[in-house]
Amino acid sequence: MGKLIAVASVVVGCVILFACSEDPQPPPSDRTPPRPTAICSRGGNKGHLPGQKITVRSTERNYELFVPPETDGKTPLPVVFVFHGKDGTGGDVRNAFALEAEAKGKAVFVYPDGLNRDWNYNDPATRNDDVLLFDALLEKLSNDVCIDRARVFAAGFSNGGYFANHLGCRRGGALRAVASHSGGGPTGASIEIDDRGNLTCPEAPVAALIVHGIDDTNVKLEEAKKSVAHWNRVNGCRSGTSPFGPPPCAMLAGCAKGREIVTCEVPSLGHSIWPGDGARVTWQFFETF
Repeated sequence: MGKLIAVASVVVGCVILFACSEDPQPPPSDRTPPRPTAICSRGGNKGHLPGQKITVRSTERNYELFVPPETDGKTPLPVVFVFHGKDGTGGDVRNAFALEAEAKGKAVFVYPDGLNRDWNYNDPATRNDDVLLFDALLEKLSNDVCIDRARVFAAGFSNGGYFANHLGCRRGGALRAVASHSGGGPTGASIEIDDRGNLTCPEAPVAALIVHGIDDTNVKLEEAKKSVAHWNRVNGCRSGTSPFGPPPCAMLAGCAKGREIVTCEVPSLGHSIWPGDGARVTWQFFETF
């Protein structure tokens, strides 16, 4: 799906039918109570922690971890998993996405490395080593870092965006929301398709942010539209939109509460993370939950 690249230019403008706004929608008034992990009573390591390792089904996997230095180690923080594009690494996507700067010390970030610098966004969870990696990392974090298990998020670029959507389908019970940049999915095997041709997910639906460049020639915009159609269907959204975050982003109307869908079709953007505003809208979206 293309090697992760950073684009220096800043893209502005509004897609037709999408209104412009500089502010996100206000957070819900009935936010889900935090679910702190046991380590929150004892603190833990902080800062950027590269070179982390974990073994999943006899295979050693690498990841990077960021725990805000300013946290007291006892306040449960949201945790954001960030997945790189094909041929990339966790360190690459950390540098290109710059989500930590937007979060301003309000979240823990995890940057795993895919096997052979790729992600398996096709196989079901039971035979998918990358889904099992997510499970193992979430369990390890729960034991090592003060996180809020009610606010676990997944974001990704390109292949990582496909995988974030794949997790949204297969791990809806663990995730609060997903964000896909220049990706697609979720997809599934024939046994996961119902008689209407729709993908059936084994767990509850999640909220989703879908960001895609109109000029992407690597992963076509149609892939993002399929993602929006899937989340629209399972979250019961209606026609119509309202502004959300930086233009041209918009929130779909009438989605189930807590399962909102935001879509950003960005003019003049190719196969890349949306410079600046991609990180901004991603964190704004996650922060609403």
